[in-house]
Amino acid sequence: MTDFELPKSESIVPKKSEVVASLDNIKAFFYLYNAKPDTEIRFLKDGKIVELADIRSIEEQVAAKLRNHDILGQTVSIAFTLSSTKLKEFSTWAEFERERWKTVNEKVESLAISWNILIQLPQYQSPQTHSMKLRIGNSIPPKDLFQLLLTSDNASEVMEARSPGVCKVDFINAIIANELLFIVDEWYKGLRKAPELDPIQNFLRKHGKTASSAIQFFSPLLLLSIACMYTDYLYPLLGVTEEISIGNIQKSLVFLLAMFMVGSFFGSIFEKSIDQKIDKLEKYPSFLISKGDENAVEEFQRNNNKLTKQIFNRILGLAFSVPVSSAMKFLIGYLLNSKS
Repeated sequence: MTDFELPKSESIVPKKSEVVASLDNIKAFFYLYNAKPDTEIRFLKDGKIVELADIRSIEEQVAAKLRNHDILGQTVSIAFTLSSTKLKEFSTWAEFERERWKTVNEKVESLAISWNILIQLPQYQSPQTHSMKLRIGNSIPPKDLFQLLLTSDNASEVMEARSPGVCKVDFINAIIANELLFIVDEWYKGLRKAPELDPIQNFLRKHGKTASSAIQFFSPLLLLSIACMYTDYLYPLLGVTEEISIGNIQKSLVFLLAMFMVGSFFGSIFEKSIDQKIDKLEKYPSFLISKGDENAVEEFQRNNNKLTKQIFNRILGLAFSVPVSSAMKFLIGYLLNSKS
């Protein structure tokens, strides 16, 4: 055996059992110091109003609860999405407290508060990280939901995106997680409820598009009924006589089919115009924090009342088209008879 040779019983590559044992020891050593966190999510319902005092209240309640544990470090950050596509982020609570919200003219669209906590637990030799994130507002629009379903395999991610509010806790100690979630639940229940929309606006937001689809379906029939009222005047112009013949039947069918197609076209336009106005109906603002939020409450009432009036004016105009057409036909017949 030369200097570069190994005994047959030896090998450069360690045996598989030795590698497995070594990896197991590394894992055991790692989890002794760092545990794998679990996650729990709570979904919050819509219809609450968050004010500046409420934000301070939740931070104070969480801080008071954490003082009961061996906390080695803690950071609190807060971010606001504003109506002008701006993002206000505060990396510390002190920065947030210095902000003068009465000078902010944009409306708050969403709020996200993040807590990162380092806790010493008895069963671990190193401090363990816990985190909680509370988001209110900015749920994903229905038009973007389908795209998210295609791109994400995570069901919880889709549910988070759809929810108007979410509280997510990554934890090692389940007792601490339950305490934090309980605080958030009770805090959210105690928030002021947003005023409900008036019954008409509420109906339009929930069932307005179904009603507009029904109107689009009946629009061709409505135009046909109006056209049939004037056949005495229209048929002579089209060369249709009272004689029953294939030519007269063909002309009548072509005329009625044309009216049906025109009714379908205008019905589709009418439906889209109604749906666009329904989409612009707003819910009561979820935040009363900035100067822009105060202005948004007044604008919300004006905008919704204006849109509701426009929608019902169009629907009433369509509904009265038949009686108005009947009155016009009577007037035309009366004038023609008086001249003769």
